[in-house]
Parts: sequence; C-alpha cells; structure tokens
Amino acid sequence: MKWHQELYHVVSIVRQAGQIVLDMYQQQDVKTWLKPDQSPVTQADMASHDYLIQELAQLTPSIPIISEEDTLNVEPADCYWLIDPLDGTKDFIQRTGHFAISVALIDQHRPVLGVIYVPVTQDCYYALEGLGAYKDIQNQAQSPIAACALGTQDKLRLAISPRESSERYLAKLNPYFQYTFIKKGSCSLKCSLVADNLADIYIRKGGTGLWDTAAAQCILEQMGGAILSWNLEPLSYDVNQGLVNPDFIAVCSTNFDWAHVLHSKKHESK
Repeated sequence: MKWHQELYHVVSIVRQAGQIVLDMYQQQDVKTWLKPDQSPVTQADMASHDYLIQELAQLTPSIPIISEEDTLNVEPADCYWLIDPLDGTKDFIQRTGHFAISVALIDQHRPVLGVIYVPVTQDCYYALEGLGAYKDIQNQAQSPIAACALGTQDKLRLAISPRESSERYLAKLNPYFQYTFIKKGSCSLKCSLVADNLADIYIRKGGTGLWDTAAAQCILEQMGGAILSWNLEPLSYDVNQGLVNPDFIAVCSTNFDWAHVLHSKKHESK
C-alpha cells in the first residue's frame, strides 16, 4: 500500500516533535513574539518546526514541505508535506494544554496521510488512505476509529472555540435542532472531538490555513466523516488557490443531511 511504510515513521516523528513542545511547555519561560499578521508564535512553535522539517526531509528528500511557520517561498507541487508545528499557540501561551502537532501528506490536492498528536494527553490520531483511521492512547496499542451512527435526532453536539460565542453560530443554524456546545482550543483538537464521537460537528468561520485541517481531514474521511466547505464540498489543498481555508464544517458521519443543519428555515423558504 502506497505510503504505508512512511506512515509509521511519521507517527514517530510527530510524537518526538510533541515531546519537544511538551518539554518547553513545562519550562514555563518560553519566549513569545508576534508574526507580521499579529498572530503569536513561540520558541516551541519554531523548535517543533525545525525538527519536523529536518526529519521529513530526511525521510522523503524529494517531497517539498510547507509549514505554517514558513510560507514565504511556497512552490506549487502535486505532492507535498503540510505541517502545523504547534496547532493552538494561544492555548500553549495561556497554558490550557489544548494544543497539538499536525502533519499531513498531500497528493493531487488531497490529504492521503494524516497524523495529529496531543502532547499533554499523549493521544495520537493517524490515518492513511485505504488503511483506515486509528487512535493510540498514551502510547498504547492502536485502536481503529469509525463514524458514529446519526439518525434523525434533533439534538447535536457542536464543537467551537472557548473564545467564541455560541450565539454567533445559532443565528446560522437551523432552529429545528437543539445544540449542545463543547468548547475546546485548537482546530485539530476540535476535529479530534469529532473523531472520538464526542462531538457531532465542528463549525469554523474564517481564520484557518490549510495546515490547520489537512491531517484532520484525512483522519475524518478515513473513519467515515468529512471536512467540508459551507457548500458541502471537500476542502482543496491546491496551493495555487492560496493557503487559506473557506468556512468549513467537520462532521462525524457523511450519512446525515448536514445541509438541513446549516440552513435555517428562513433561508430555506426563499
């Protein structure tokens, strides 16, 4: 199976990057500064970035790498690594523990391999196209993960950021359903809630790059879920179209009428 051997090397690499981040998190004196777009970055982001670049370049010398921390000279490629060295930098700084390392392999504009590692809990999610999706808990044996069954229920568990108001989303959703909001930092971790069947849907309005979603998209797709644009189309990872995602939803199952959730009755009547 294509990329099968690389998958387990990447899992090991991402775990080690997570340990680097965790060691710095425990130091409590990590330097922080602002990038040109005024988003924060820390020594931990850069240490993880440097390690991932080094190891992935050694693993697959011919495959280019795009990192959130180095987007100045992005060259279009049919196959490339896409990494987020520290997804949840604000949560790292605020010491919530809600941050992760995310690495994906993009082939023909689609994520075909994805790994998400949560340093604080040591949970690791990974998937390979055709192999399925798996989760390791605290370095224990892998367990396959699969989509939950959603019927015609009228209550949905919705993951959002702790820094966002639930009212912002209620205005965009069909009032037929009742919603329970689960607040957690880091895009990858909210997608992990969906993968763990602890949330039915994660909605994100703006503010994400391709590196925020690529690994999670592979994991969710391989377990029977999806990450979709607001128009219910899979996200594209063609860098010719830019590095910024549209508004999207991450869902635990494709066997559900998500269009009915996203459009209010007022909208449907037009």
